[in-house]
Amino acid sequence: MDTLTSMRAFVHVAELGSFSGAARRLEMSPAMVTKHIAHLEARLRIALLTRTTRKVALTEAGAGYLRQCQEVLLGVEAEDELGLQDQPSGSCA
Repeated sequence: MDTLTSMRAFVHVAELGSFSGAARRLEMSPAMVTKHIAHLEARLRIALLTRTTRKVALTEAGAGYLRQCQEVLLGVEAEDELGLQDQPSGSCA
């Protein structure tokens, strides 16, 4: 599984408090969002979220990991935006 996609899924679940809301935003099934979260939790060997039938909440470790994921994803998005330029720009000194 792609870890960046799993991180995006985790961030959306944490921000929206919902697997189904995250699935809609990411245009994937709730089952796939669940698999992405399970992938991260297995890889990290920690629980990121506590789940009940009515609510999803971050664990303490999940709150810390959320901040890290947000920073990583911001960096990736910034790099993607730089790649959108058709030609090199800037000045040489």
